[in-house]
Amino acid sequence: MNGRRPVRVATVFTHRRASETSAALLLLREVAERHGSVLRFSAEETSKHELQPGPGIVVDAPFDRNV
Repeated sequence: MNGRRPVRVATVFTHRRASETSAALLLLREVAERHGSVLRFSAEETSKHELQPGPGIVVDAPFDRNV
């Protein structure tokens, strides 16, 4: 390990064009799942990307300044 602590929880924000970020979002979800991290999506992001809750995916998450 490189001495850095792994990210366990992250809030995800993307720009308006979901079609341009879908591939990156899929990769991010795969990496997070592999490392046991949780991704949080606001109601806007949840709707924009048509997300469903699942392992490591929190949808309609309220804003949390600590994440």
